[in-house]
Amino acid sequence: MLLIGVLPGHRAELSVSFDESRTRLNTLAVPDGNLEATLDTSVVVPDPPVKKGFLGTSATPGFETALAIVALSGAAFSLALRRRRNRG
Repeated sequence: MLLIGVLPGHRAELSVSFDESRTRLNTLAVPDGNLEATLDTSVVVPDPPVKKGFLGTSATPGFETALAIVALSGAAFSLALRRRRNRG
């Protein structure tokens, strides 16, 4: 439980962050010395979005780099074959 003391006539701000996804129940209680008002709220923290990589591939690190190396190697091989055919 977190208690915040505030002078009368002033307001308090509270920021909360969650590090895992799930539904949480929060209770806010505001006393004035004689009475207390409470409010229960539920907060749904969703899973983080899945990152998509190049052309909809998975965001596995290095996958796009390997794909680029294969493409460049294929282009270099194709160019080398074309030059051999032109010479001989």
